[in-house]
Amino acid sequence: MKKNQYNKDINKMKKTNKANLLIILLFLTSVTNAYNLRQLSNKEGLSNSAILSICQDNERFTWIGTADGLNMYNGAEIHIFKPEINPLGSLSGNLIEEVWEGEHGIIWINTNHGLNRYNKKTKEIESYDEFEGKYFWTKTSRNEIFVINENNRINYYDRHQKKFIPIALPGIIKDDIRRVFIDKSDLLWIITNKSVIHTIKISFESNTPAFSHVNDFIHDCG
Repeated sequence: MKKNQYNKDINKMKKTNKANLLIILLFLTSVTNAYNLRQLSNKEGLSNSAILSICQDNERFTWIGTADGLNMYNGAEIHIFKPEINPLGSLSGNLIEEVWEGEHGIIWINTNHGLNRYNKKTKEIESYDEFEGKYFWTKTSRNEIFVINENNRINYYDRHQKKFIPIALPGIIKDDIRRVFIDKSDLLWIITNKSVIHTIKISFESNTPAFSHVNDFIHDCG
């Protein structure tokens, strides 16, 4: 049953991503301010034509998450990451739902079987299988990563320990959350499905961040 549903989801993504069968990647060259247009598809080596996410890092490498693998395009060629390919660790899943850049040289990959952290310098992949399933992530302007995957708790990624530290966050129900983000003043916004917006201040005075409730708002976002 799960396999049939998975196939239906993939077929649906392929239909809704017809425009992505040929991805037009736009690169801005800072020196000449010239635009260089390239077309990429599975004919050029893309691992799958169903595109789920795209991220360009600070080196202007483009990371393309598909329904069957992660692709990195450096302007000349495509490198593919799949669970069975990478020699130093492996992606926890092949369905790449989201890709984003963390601290310098780090790429975070959200797969169908957990969260992954890729180090571009060492080419190592660390997997965090505790985040398999539905969860919400956000980051500060300094690329501090936070993940909510269960009630009354938020997880903070400690770069020194290279692991997520759980921190109590009373009153937060994961299934009620619609969206999570952190603004430039380190204010955590949690928008719920029950017409409430929670705002929580994050303080970084010690090694572990502290949270203090600021306010609740009523919203009418439908």
